[in-house]
Amino acid sequence: MECDRIVAVLACIAAFILTIKEREIRVTGEYSGNLFR
Repeated sequence: MECDRIVAVLACIAAFILTIKEREIRVTGEYSGNLFR
């Protein structure tokens, strides 16, 4: 049972990091797009 809880927490953290990275990539992409336009 303890392993399942740890895996669930890790999955939550991984999803959180992925959403942040996607948002950062989108923001930096828009920024460079405006920069090079």
